[in-house]
Amino acid sequence: MNWGEVPIIENNLELLNDPTVKKHTVKSIWRFLTREMRAAAEALPAETVPGRVSSWSAEGMLARFYLTRAGVEANGASRNQSFLDSAKYYAQRVITQSGKKLLPNYGDLFKYPYDNNQESLFELQWTFLPGGPGYGLGNGAISHFNPSNEISAEGWGGDKAATWWMLSQYEGITASGDTMLSGRTLDRRLKETFMFPGFVYPEITRTVGGVDTKPYIVQYTNDASRNFANIKKYVVGQGKDIGIPTIEPQRYPQNTYMLRLAEMYLVYIEATLGNGTSTVDPQAVQYLNALRNRAGMPNYTDQNGAALPITLDLILSERFKEFAIEGMAWYDLVSLHYWNPQKAYDILNSQDRGFYWIEPDVRNAQANNWVIKKTPWANPPANPR
Repeated sequence: MNWGEVPIIENNLELLNDPTVKKHTVKSIWRFLTREMRAAAEALPAETVPGRVSSWSAEGMLARFYLTRAGVEANGASRNQSFLDSAKYYAQRVITQSGKKLLPNYGDLFKYPYDNNQESLFELQWTFLPGGPGYGLGNGAISHFNPSNEISAEGWGGDKAATWWMLSQYEGITASGDTMLSGRTLDRRLKETFMFPGFVYPEITRTVGGVDTKPYIVQYTNDASRNFANIKKYVVGQGKDIGIPTIEPQRYPQNTYMLRLAEMYLVYIEATLGNGTSTVDPQAVQYLNALRNRAGMPNYTDQNGAALPITLDLILSERFKEFAIEGMAWYDLVSLHYWNPQKAYDILNSQDRGFYWIEPDVRNAQANNWVIKKTPWANPPANPR
């Protein structure tokens, strides 16, 4: 997905005699990947052992692969139905037979210690030895997410935040023209993914001048260049907050998700939608509402309680919110581009990435409503095509 047509090398020794290799087509690469993952599903044990992948991990990856292959081998804008059926089949097997369950609280997914939890199908396992060697020997990404060293061992993430476009995805946050968003959302995924001034995090300690304050209330400043939605996902606080006083810069203990059961729900929904414009399939509706309810959102229904049609736009928006900061959005767009490139470009063109600042209704205390305004130096939207 990153490189397009590339060689497939299964035996390095063969290159000793003939170093010339030809590129494989994208279709043949995906065929190879699927074959390898099917072999893994057959070879791995079904029993889940903490920290080890199982046959269910491989079947989950097959669900992901087949959904993508349906677009790779599309006929025009019509995805391959056989591969859509396979994606749906494997997603349903993992959902119903793996023994995995959604964690009841979305925020717990990214707190410590929730490694190898009941929702996880595949995680990167970071070696961390309390009291052992220091800098860099652990999960270093957390230092780049932490917005400030007031709440962590090291914070290089003060300039990283949600885009204007990303914030507009959350229901309840509405646009007023092109320069302002306002309101509040019931979607708990926002608070667990990005920090707004006035959000409260009971699990995190803030230390300023040697004085601890807990819970941590995200502060508001009069500097418009600083009041944006910094990253919260994977930010767990200081060593004292997670019971590991030996945490150091570039050295955190928690794992990194590669595959969660929530993705199987969304794969099933999208594969069920298939080449249609919408679906009200009862199982797809049930899976969508399970994710929405976990996030604190109501069922996706009209005012009379009837299920609203599930569209591709809705599915993509759910994916962007569910997996924000987990490295998924780019691959979702590449997968979409395989069969509907114009829609992928339209999404990219709509992504306003301009600068903004957030004003809470209450400053430096728990807030309930926010106004998000573009700064005078806001950038115009991107235009890849």
